[in-house]
Amino acid sequence: MENTLSSLLFERNYAKFYEVDYARASYSEELINGLYANAYVGYERRQPLTNITDQVFFSQSDVDYTSNNPLQLDNSRLALIDEHEMVKVGLGLTIRPGQKFQSYPDQKYNINNEKYPTITLNYEGALASDNSNYDYHQFRASLYQSFDMGNVGRSSYWVNGGTFINGDGISFLDYQHFNGNRLRYKLQALNPYGFGLLNYYDYSTNSDYAQVHLQHDFKGFILGKIPGLNKLNYDLILSGKALFTDRKPYFEASAGIDNIGFGKFRPFRVDYVHSITSGRSYGAFVVGINFGL
Repeated sequence: MENTLSSLLFERNYAKFYEVDYARASYSEELINGLYANAYVGYERRQPLTNITDQVFFSQSDVDYTSNNPLQLDNSRLALIDEHEMVKVGLGLTIRPGQKFQSYPDQKYNINNEKYPTITLNYEGALASDNSNYDYHQFRASLYQSFDMGNVGRSSYWVNGGTFINGDGISFLDYQHFNGNRLRYKLQALNPYGFGLLNYYDYSTNSDYAQVHLQHDFKGFILGKIPGLNKLNYDLILSGKALFTDRKPYFEASAGIDNIGFGKFRPFRVDYVHSITSGRSYGAFVVGINFGL
């Protein structure tokens, strides 16, 4: 929806797409209390897509649609991929240390323990591709924790990293892509575990990577003590983020005000995001309008 509006209103088609026909079977189960396993196997047939229209409501003389190929934005004739098929498999473990639970005759109700982080381990592999260069193995691990800080608010963090084996010749579709953002007006708040100003595909990688996301929501602890503002029920949220790939590191810091509106209608959030990479820095405001879309 956001990319469609950005394209039609501002002639900026940032997101890129491909077509896939697929079938997948998956299974998940809690093996013992706090230990979850999941697995899947699937078939995919992927096909390239090209832009089929240049329609725009408000044309700008200095802006044109870019190609649907993120590696060749100025070449609309060159597709990102050739049509190909593959089988993908995945295995995962999720560990929730100290998880408590309540038992009922017909179900088990799990209660997360905020004292410990949730640990996630994943493997994904592409096999039996009709292009053997596209076969690969990827291993990922992550830590996530969200915990209450009493009157000071609530903190959370997410640390994620991974690596590829036999990743040199794989399709760009199977690179590790990161949750970036090029829009200044969004139909939701910024993803707390994404990046506010990162170009969508600039840091995509088929090598080692790691990312760190920290966030603290003061829940009125600061703004609630400022005369005038304390009656508005706004929340101050601070975030710090870092991304490490085979390129130079990328860093972000942001300050946002959430719960903007009146009465029970408070869908707005405004963030100021500042990024630093390769000795360059950039800052911008991002406005989120959360209508549940």
